[in-house]
Amino acid sequence: MLTAALFDIDGTLADTTLLIRDAVTQVLRADGIVPTDDEMKKGWTMTALDRMRLWARSEVHAADLTSRYHERYLARHDALVRPYPGVEETLAALAGRGIPMAVVTSKIRTTALRALDALGLQRFFAALICEEDTPVPKPDPAPLLLAAEQIGARPATTLMVGDGAVDILAGRDAGMVTAGAGWGALDPQALRAARPTYLLAQPADLLELFAG
Repeated sequence: MLTAALFDIDGTLADTTLLIRDAVTQVLRADGIVPTDDEMKKGWTMTALDRMRLWARSEVHAADLTSRYHERYLARHDALVRPYPGVEETLAALAGRGIPMAVVTSKIRTTALRALDALGLQRFFAALICEEDTPVPKPDPAPLLLAAEQIGARPATTLMVGDGAVDILAGRDAGMVTAGAGWGALDPQALRAARPTYLLAQPADLLELFAG
């Protein structure tokens, strides 16, 4: 029986597709770089710094691109971030059943909190694990295990919910049950190939997994 849940943010709790595309594209174009769709997809689940390394000429350039990306991201955030239908209601239902929940994201804490606050979701989570909190990001299981520890959950009865292959791989290596967030996956084929325990079409499908 599942007793706890961990969630990714981008593509799972918040529709940030337009926001991330805008921030990445505008920052790169200012340096004369035009990202391809394949490059965007490859970098989608990476940390911002790792994503910018795909195009940067040096580590200094990558750091500069990342700084400007975060500035653009925050400036455009409230105009472009969107809720996924059913996410807030599903989280409220899980909270009402006493299910402890946490967020595990590769975002920095500033942008993670901005997304959760903008959509009114922060109140549902007892812990927030961000890029700064562990030495390695997903797909390493360390961020998930830290989240489980902070909310007092056993990995074997914890569900990791995410839209990316990295979420599924991290969850499996952490000894958790996994669920693919099909409603927000940028690359559904990669998500299916990662073989999540469950592949969900809508947020409300989560309630059936916690019905027992």
